Amino acid sequence: MVKKWFWIVYLVLLAVMVAVATLLPKCSGRLKVLFTLLSVALPLAAFAWNAVAEGRQDVSAAAEQPLDEDAIDHIEGMLKACERDRIGINVAEGVTQPLPTGASKYGGQPDVPEGFEWPTDKQGRPLSLMMQVNCAEIAPLDKDHLLPPSGMLYFFYQMSEQPWDNSTGGARVLYFNVPNESLHRATCPEALAEDECLTERAVQFTLHLSYPSFSELLNDSADKQYLVYHWDEYFVAYEHLGGEYLNEALGIGLMLGHAQLIQDVIVDNTNENVLLLQLTSDEVNDDGVMLGDCGSIYYYISRQNLNDRRFDRLTFALQSY
Repeated sequence: MVKKWFWIVYLVLLAVMVAVATLLPKCSGRLKVLFTLLSVALPLAAFAWNAVAEGRQDVSAAAEQPLDEDAIDHIEGMLKACERDRIGINVAEGVTQPLPTGASKYGGQPDVPEGFEWPTDKQGRPLSLMMQVNCAEIAPLDKDHLLPPSGMLYFFYQMSEQPWDNSTGGARVLYFNVPNESLHRATCPEALAEDECLTERAVQFTLHLSYPSFSELLNDSADKQYLVYHWDEYFVAYEHLGGEYLNEALGIGLMLGHAQLIQDVIVDNTNENVLLLQLTSDEVNDDGVMLGDCGSIYYYISRQNLNDRRFDRLTFALQSY
């Protein structure tokens, strides 16, 4: 259609030019040159316009291709084979502050035993408490018994620099297996900036099923080309299974199960590594924490190190949009 109309316009203009040249035989040489250039340029423009229009039609037609229902069913089967329990973390509203000693919480000051030394990075800068988890509180949700059944887990991070990995020692996980009665609330060190001592918030935990993100499924798949070709079908299959996203059902973070990855995989083998914690940026509260550009931080540990309680042997990453 574009080509047809453009040729009609071209022929009309060409007729006008011929008529002008005939009626004005004494027209200047420059005008004749102009007419000659137009007679050459217009058909070239017609061909170019037509090629662009046909290209757009091809792209539009490709975009309108129906999804492959067989691929959706196949990918659903792949996701179900990787199904795992995951613990979602939400901020608990309406909880009286300050929280009791030993309660799980986001931010604030840690409840620690005697002899506790505030963790620092390799340059001696104090880290911020991101999360404190009372293991007894989440034990009923840990169906696979991956985490310690009692004791306290503390997740720290270097908020002033926000390192992408743990090469600078900017991420630490501590574990103390002591009763709540032996804990006291530590005070943030003076070297820790006020905005790096995060606002304390009560949390609640909920159990969900989880499925691998596209990049994780792709990494573990033997047929990577198939998944790349069926990118759209993956997301349909994921939602068919009730897959959830952070800031929707899962709130500020999650533990265990499959991570919500923003970029590429962080650990090569998720069967041999456990997601201890993923925390996402808080875009809701005025004093909420921004991690990178609306990103998340991830704490992984190998199953062997988890069994040995070697929480000093972490794989850590910050991923961002």
